Amino acid sequence: MSEKLISIVDATKLYETPEGGEVKALNNINLEVFHNEFVTLLGPSGCGKTTLLKTISGFEKLDSGNIFIEGESIIDTPSYKRPVNTVFQNYALFPHMSVKKNIVYGLEIKKISEEDKNEKLNRVLNLIGLDGYENRMPQQLSGGQQQRVALARAIINEPKILLLDEPLSALDKKLRSSMQIELKNTQNKSGISFIFVTHDQEEALSMSDRIIVMNNGSISQQGSPEEIYYHPKNKFTADFIGETNLLKGKIVNEHGKNKFLSSEIEFEVNDKFSEFVNQDIAISIRPEQFFIDENFLDNKTNLIQLNATVIQKLFFGSNIKIICKVNNLILHCLIKVDEKNSNFHKDEKIKLYFDLDKTNLLT
Repeated sequence: MSEKLISIVDATKLYETPEGGEVKALNNINLEVFHNEFVTLLGPSGCGKTTLLKTISGFEKLDSGNIFIEGESIIDTPSYKRPVNTVFQNYALFPHMSVKKNIVYGLEIKKISEEDKNEKLNRVLNLIGLDGYENRMPQQLSGGQQQRVALARAIINEPKILLLDEPLSALDKKLRSSMQIELKNTQNKSGISFIFVTHDQEEALSMSDRIIVMNNGSISQQGSPEEIYYHPKNKFTADFIGETNLLKGKIVNEHGKNKFLSSEIEFEVNDKFSEFVNQDIAISIRPEQFFIDENFLDNKTNLIQLNATVIQKLFFGSNIKIICKVNNLILHCLIKVDEKNSNFHKDEKIKLYFDLDKTNLLT
């Protein structure tokens, strides 16, 4: 891991409610961000991610705690003096200014030389792929191009940290996907640390070096996209990130064997469940971890078979989502398409398989 850039220590932010009470938008947050890192704050509306972004930028003041950039506290530093720039949902481009004038606006305030200004402008235009567009007006640009101008305007000032508050939310799906790739490439090329806010799980998984999952003003889990997706540490993260099937029940010991038992389903479990006997647990199974042919599974030792009934089939090109029912338990399964399994029909009886070792145990 590279050198530490930001340290957020015991950050707490309170807001008064209309009824006269208080709500903790940030509840004792501790977080570190490193140089040249793409960090995403991910969570549902009201989880505190935008509030945390605003406390870093200086637009909101903490009620307690501290924020350090390269070891120096910025808690009393006004927003305009912090080595931070922000790109908002609304790009806020000046409609009467050309692309060039929009981008160099901050440099003109700093009164740097014309030569340096043009050198920086050319470099950033090349970085974001807008060479030759410098004389266009914002209304002559597409939504994606306007987003890149807003990004260039932030980058040209060479901040240590770039904060991005859902900057892709106004774009259509196809353009949003291409801009995700461009944003990540821009971050890699510029070497600036990005802190990106989104509620879109797919966006976070595809772009981030590290994801901070937030809920109710606290950090639920943090880690690489792979860690967050495949190894959730709690029910909220498992349920919020991507899609998962949560089997809720209890581990019981019958005749010397451990079983997972619920009102709808039961099966034997292996030794990793032994310490949870007589406890309520949940087993998280991703839709793609189900198979309809046991030969597709590498591990047959801890193979679990379920007898299911097809409720609905949804076609997604190379995959089919099958919504099944095991007794009254609804399961979502994502199956690779081939000639053998493309013709599921409603009320068909099928066998589902999954590898117990690939599931996550949540307490």
